[in-house]
Amino acid sequence: MSPVQKTVLLLREIREADRAETGGKGAGLARLAALGFPVPPAFVVTASFFEAVRSRFPDEPELEVLAGRLPVFLREAVESALDALGEAPAGYAVRSSAAEEDAAGASFAGVHESRLRVPRREVVAALLRCWASAFAEPALRYRRRMGLPSDASAIRTGAVVQVMLRPHAAGILFTREPGSERDDILIDAAAGSGEALVQGRVQPVSLRLPRARDG
Repeated sequence: MSPVQKTVLLLREIREADRAETGGKGAGLARLAALGFPVPPAFVVTASFFEAVRSRFPDEPELEVLAGRLPVFLREAVESALDALGEAPAGYAVRSSAAEEDAAGASFAGVHESRLRVPRREVVAALLRCWASAFAEPALRYRRRMGLPSDASAIRTGAVVQVMLRPHAAGILFTREPGSERDDILIDAAAGSGEALVQGRVQPVSLRLPRARDG
C-alpha cells in the first residue's frame, strides 16, 4: 500500500479493522454508509497522516507553519480526496476522530475540536487544529477521568472531512436515553444545523421512542 493510500481513505475504503487509523467517528460513518444510510460525502485523514507530519517537524509548535510545510505527497492526497467529494457550496465540516472516540465507554462529545463551513483552501489548517485538540488539556483531563491513556505517545487520532449540508433541522439520536434507567431511544432536534444544539445554545425538541421488544 502506498503512503497516499495509508494516509487518506474514502468512506467506502474503510473497514472495521482500520479503526485505529480512522478513529471512532470515521469508522462509524463508514459503517453507516455501508449499510445504505444517506451519509454526506466524506473521507478520513488517518492517524498516520498526522504522525508523518509531526515526524518531519517534531519541534514546530505553530499549526499554520505545519500546514504550509506539508509534504507534497500528503497535500496531494488531501487535494485528490477533496476532488473525489465533488462540489461543496457550503464548504466542509472537519471533525476530530480519535481511536477511542464514539466508543461505548467514552464519547468525547464536545471535547475535541470541529470546524464547520471550512473553505477548501483552509481544510489542511482545520485538519491540524482538530488533530491538535486531542492533545489539549481539556481532552487530556477527559482521558484521565475515563481511565484512558493520556500520554501523547499513546494518543492516535484522525479527522473526518465531509461536504457541509444546509439542513432545515438537525439533531442527535441516542440509542439509549442518557442518565435514564429506561431503554428508550431519544432524539433531540432543533432548527438549522446541529451546531447550536451540541453547544447547548438552543432548547431541543425531544422525541422518545420505546425500543421494540422481541415477541
